[in-house]
Amino acid sequence: MSSKKVLAKKPIKTATTKKVIASTPEQEPEPEPESEPIVEDTGAEESVAGDDQSDDLLEQIDEEIAGLEAMRKDLTNRIQSLRKIRKGVNSAVKKLNKKKHAKKNNNKTPSGINMAYPVDDVSKILSSFMKSHSENKNIETISRIDALKAINKYVKDKNLQNKTKKTEINMDATLKKLFPTLAEQGNPLTFTGIMKPLGQHFPQSNKSQSSSSS
Repeated sequence: MSSKKVLAKKPIKTATTKKVIASTPEQEPEPEPESEPIVEDTGAEESVAGDDQSDDLLEQIDEEIAGLEAMRKDLTNRIQSLRKIRKGVNSAVKKLNKKKHAKKNNNKTPSGINMAYPVDDVSKILSSFMKSHSENKNIETISRIDALKAINKYVKDKNLQNKTKKTEINMDATLKKLFPTLAEQGNPLTFTGIMKPLGQHFPQSNKSQSSSSS
């Protein structure tokens, strides 16, 4: 008996289905987001620029104020100068008017209390009083106003003013001779009442004076 080699059966390879795993495509790394450029805060710059503009504006305002102040000062000086000129002109005009007025008065004949009479035409009592107590010892004419001034000076020098009633005069012997009627009647002599009794020492009128001289 022949011996047959029994070949060992090779295991039959069965087709095995290989699982094909679909390889997922490699994911590319996501690009990093681009960093936005850092914008610097311009608020400070704007603030600085705003401050500069404000400073410029304030400087312009100050310059305008200084200009106006200078103009005001100049106007004030001009006004003062014009006032001085006006004052000088006004003074000159007043002096000129006084001279004109004086010339007109010189052309007029004195009358009333300013009318001067020769010493011989007034009473001897008054002429004697005037020669003794008037500032002008060599008087040739006497007016009522001259006599009034002399009497007031005499009262002041002799301190004859009534201390209680300032308007009255305490008559001494000299004044009693000038105003005998008041002395006899016991009436007071007043500063405001001198002119009336003083009239008795002067000619009553120009007519009587002219008639007596003729």
